[in-house]
Amino acid sequence: MIVCGRDGARSLPTLLAALQRQTLARERFELIYVDDGSTDGSPELAEASGLARVLRAAPAVGLPAARNLGIRAAHGDVLAFTDVDTLPADDWLAAGCRRFEEPGLGYLAGGIAIPVGPKPSIAALVDATTYLDQELYVAAGFAAGANFWVRRSIAERVGGFNEELEHYGGDDEEFGWRLTSSGVRLQYAPEVRLAHPPRVRLRDVLRKAYRLGDAQAAGRRVPTGALSGTEPMFRQRWHYRPPLRMRRLARVLELDYEPTVIQLVQMHVVRYVCVQLATIAGDFAGERRLRDRARPGARGAT
Repeated sequence: MIVCGRDGARSLPTLLAALQRQTLARERFELIYVDDGSTDGSPELAEASGLARVLRAAPAVGLPAARNLGIRAAHGDVLAFTDVDTLPADDWLAAGCRRFEEPGLGYLAGGIAIPVGPKPSIAALVDATTYLDQELYVAAGFAAGANFWVRRSIAERVGGFNEELEHYGGDDEEFGWRLTSSGVRLQYAPEVRLAHPPRVRLRDVLRKAYRLGDAQAAGRRVPTGALSGTEPMFRQRWHYRPPLRMRRLARVLELDYEPTVIQLVQMHVVRYVCVQLATIAGDFAGERRLRDRARPGARGAT
């Protein structure tokens, strides 16, 4: 399995402890931790666990390149990917390996739960109803990077992750697009499960949306993927319209938490300001950043 992270020292011990509890026999899996330029002691934590083989990228190379480093270093035929801040179920690896006993399976999306707790913040509720909806992603033809599996031979055949998408966001979607476009079958496996904590502060929800918007500019410039050649969000008026109803509220209700009417109103406002408008702002910033880079004489221009 492959984990890529940067400055994840606060959450990495929880992940490592969960991997120590895996029901799959230890000799049947390896953990490759690719540290992408951390400054908080994350690689030392991973090494001290005795569980991980640590690869260090210094300076930072970005998530797609870090994932490719992990692919090249892996020995196994089946690659499982997750993030430093997830909590895999004890049978996560065993359940995924059982799925890959099925002939012809090359690409798998595992289930992702976002536990909001008994007294969630508005930010947590918005985060849980906006991101990491694996069922929705599978319907669109890709798996979220927090819990996806692929045969190494297939990942190598399509060229791994696109390192032109060096900024945050979109590399897992573009990778999945190339896999499914080449005929690889994607299967959803909710029993291959893990949990991902929600963002509990509004500024963190806003920051994620901004960074995802910023990443779209690069996605429009690569020849593959759903964003290729599309019009920027900030130029399309309909993106500025407030949503008429709350999407994916069922994800919270499934966790036995029912928001109050006041919370629903607050969620609606926060999603518009901290997600929708922040994504548009990031999209504008990313487009300007890449255009400035492409100007003759600009640093990094070719």
